[in-house]
Amino acid sequence: LIELLAVIVVLAIVTVIATQSILPFMANAGRDAFASEANVAIDGASDAMSLISLGSISSSNYTREADKDGKAVYCFTIDNLKTLGLFQKDDDSYEGTVTVTVSGNSYTYATSMKNDKYYVNTTSGTIKTEAFHFTNQPNGVGEVSDSVTLKTACVPKSA
Repeated sequence: LIELLAVIVVLAIVTVIATQSILPFMANAGRDAFASEANVAIDGASDAMSLISLGSISSSNYTREADKDGKAVYCFTIDNLKTLGLFQKDDDSYEGTVTVTVSGNSYTYATSMKNDKYYVNTTSGTIKTEAFHFTNQPNGVGEVSDSVTLKTACVPKSA
């Protein structure tokens, strides 16, 4: 009976140690998955730009305006990209926008996106999964808090 009790204690200790080693990997997996989804939204906006150039997308699926330098700025909401079939996610917790600034033949993409747990607010480029605090690296994935304000709608600027 004492031997059985000793085995149970050893198994409990091994379980505690194993759990403590696995938890950080699980947290990183969630961030990595969200970063991948944010990059898919950027890819969807890129595909949408191709469809716009072919005349295959109605202007009701995006907004277009000019920035202060006269560059064209296109804005797609996550819902717009879902409607177009360019962001396929059944989860309704995703919201945000992808903006595309066009300068000649150069396109710059930026995203402001969140779900129930994570957010990303990039100025341009690929979403990095290893960056968790925007004060240090602005293109990283962070955890949602009450103080996070993101652009979730495409609203033309008033003249």
